[in-house]
Amino acid sequence: KQIIINEKIITEYQFEVNYSQMKQFEEIGIECNDIVIRREDFEKYRIKIINDSRVDRIHDNCFRDNMEIVELIIPTHITKLGQFSFSNCIHLSKVIIPNSMSIIPYCCFDNCINLKDIVLPQSIKFDFNCFNNCELLLTNDRIPKEFINNHYSNK
Repeated sequence: KQIIINEKIITEYQFEVNYSQMKQFEEIGIECNDIVIRREDFEKYRIKIINDSRVDRIHDNCFRDNMEIVELIIPTHITKLGQFSFSNCIHLSKVIIPNSMSIIPYCCFDNCINLKDIVLPQSIKFDFNCFNNCELLLTNDRIPKEFINNHYSNK
């Protein structure tokens, strides 16, 4: 199988694809380098796909409600996390964020109630509620408290 456009065989796809699409392109010899992990990719290929160096983004809700992740070392080739991407990972206790990341998005680690150890780049920015209900992080001086406290209720 090949894709031919204007009598040229396509060997590289230069637009964003999810991991499952990349695997399909790979089967017919087309290279993809802008890859996002979506929830359905994780469900099919499991957590090991995060280590594929062609992946540069984790989509919204990708690992939400995962009960298996305890420790997360985000590889340096990942440059962006989606909203709620690790929300409700209640067994997650340690996270290492690489220098390739510039912001932790809205509710990214929402309700990760056992998250107590996090390594952050100096230049990281925090979006609203990125650590909502992660009260074990209240002792971490690097994270402003307003990004940890529960903003969903009238506490």
